[in-house]
Amino acid sequence: MTYLVVPPGHQIGWVSEDAYRESRSKKQQPCVDIVITTMLPVGEPAIVAIKRRLGESFEKNWWTQGGSVPAYQSYSDFVVERARKECGVTPTIEGKIGVYRTCAEDVIGDTVQICYVGFVPFRDLLGTYGDKYYSALQVLTAEDLDHLPVEERHWYPMRVFRIALATMPE
Repeated sequence: MTYLVVPPGHQIGWVSEDAYRESRSKKQQPCVDIVITTMLPVGEPAIVAIKRRLGESFEKNWWTQGGSVPAYQSYSDFVVERARKECGVTPTIEGKIGVYRTCAEDVIGDTVQICYVGFVPFRDLLGTYGDKYYSALQVLTAEDLDHLPVEERHWYPMRVFRIALATMPE
């Protein structure tokens, strides 16, 4: 078996070249996401969601922060970096929610989603923003998720949002 060595300046680790090539050859795009959680001042748990803009995959759906991770970067470093880039916060990683596969009828191939959960104090969410790929950023509670229009929900983010909310301490 051949391994790819992590470039200098990046976290040390190994990725099986065979596994990496196989995932790319099958049009299976590995992605890593993070559900950012917070505790509202009233003591209610909430998540940070970003709505995808028109023209993007899963447009108009509420989504997590993350994306396609380079083979040389650690997953945890990547999701923290993406949270900073996409909404201006630096979450503390609390754990991993799970691994999922998503696909869209208008996209060739599918995506393997590895999802983490992180925490940001509510005061740090002041001044957050969505980057150019998103049309809105919102802090949502479990009740808010129940009231989202059906056309704004995708099973994957809705599932990981609910798991993240259910695992928060009371």
